[in-house]
Amino acid sequence: MDEKTTVIIVKRGKKGGEGHHGGSWKVAYADFVTAMMAFFLLMWLITMVSPEKRAGVAHYFQTFSIFNPSGRSIIPSASPESRGGTSVLKFSKTRTVIEKIKGEIGKGLTERLKALSGHLRIEVLEKGLRIEITDLAGEPLFNPGSAEPTQEAKEILKLITDSVKEEPITIEIEGHSDATPYKGNNLNNWELSVLRASSAFKYMVEVGLPVEKVTKITGYSDTKPLIKENPFDPRNRRISLYIEVAEEHLTSSENATKTIK
Repeated sequence: MDEKTTVIIVKRGKKGGEGHHGGSWKVAYADFVTAMMAFFLLMWLITMVSPEKRAGVAHYFQTFSIFNPSGRSIIPSASPESRGGTSVLKFSKTRTVIEKIKGEIGKGLTERLKALSGHLRIEVLEKGLRIEITDLAGEPLFNPGSAEPTQEAKEILKLITDSVKEEPITIEIEGHSDATPYKGNNLNNWELSVLRASSAFKYMVEVGLPVEKVTKITGYSDTKPLIKENPFDPRNRRISLYIEVAEEHLTSSENATKTIK
């Protein structure tokens, strides 16, 4: 009997190699698109949330812990501290002071000094106000070559003083000139801008501003024009008041209130 040889053929399938016909890339792409959507949604939400709430969220994640020392879960309280603590309270109080000062000045202009309202520009800043008291064409607030404020300038300065003297603020006073060279009375624009800032300071103190609230008196000549496209514009001749709410005063006032209670 002849011996027969049996040949066994084993076919093995190729592993992988699906290339672009496989479906795994679709899962990865879907994950990527989902992550990008979540990211852009988060960015949109951040821009829509108020600064107070953003500060509260930041504070929450800085102090967050799943468990407290006893091992029990922590539920954030509804107190102001859990929504941003002292920083949120200070921000809120700062805005309140700023709006109050702005409102008082606006009320005074409307009721008493409406004819002089064109001399004032008020800009609300993050921590305070910047007030520009400017000359107008034919309506100077200081006589040419003089550091003595006119009656109109005094009325404006008194209104501002009355609006801020009781508030927790500090003030920087700046004097500015236009680009017209001045050499009368042996003075130049640098000296004149300093003298006018100093005169504004003295008058504000005279009518009730606590001297300790003033932190700086500076003259800038024509180096910081308000109307940059025209350095000769009369509005560049001005007194600038930078009013900042003092956070340490807010804290001390809060502590004093708690002590009294």
